[in-house]
Amino acid sequence: MTIAQLPIHIMLITPIAVALFVLGILVATGKADRWIAGYNTASEEECAKVNIKRVRWISAIILWISDIYLVFLAIANLSAIGIIITTLAFIVVCIIFTILAATSTKKGSVEKYWGTKTKT
Repeated sequence: MTIAQLPIHIMLITPIAVALFVLGILVATGKADRWIAGYNTASEEECAKVNIKRVRWISAIILWISDIYLVFLAIANLSAIGIIITTLAFIVVCIIFTILAATSTKKGSVEKYWGTKTKT
């Protein structure tokens, strides 16, 4: 099968999926901190309060989950109800990671919420 014979949705989603994967790597390695919303405009004092390593990893994981979701939708032959269920599962996972990011990225917040000690 040549590229011209691929379905259009696969040809459209492939560059987006590659971009999300690469962006996840850039975020996880700390090369894209200026692209993390809120962190790029925060003062040095506010940045010092944030556990940037945890923010990086949570952001990268969300990007990779989005990548997996897009690839799955492109290659799976789902019915309308299958697409709806998959999309709802994706939204739930994103909400969980958003809550995780909001509650565990401030330095000392893990101890506050979970009662454990971590290295920062």
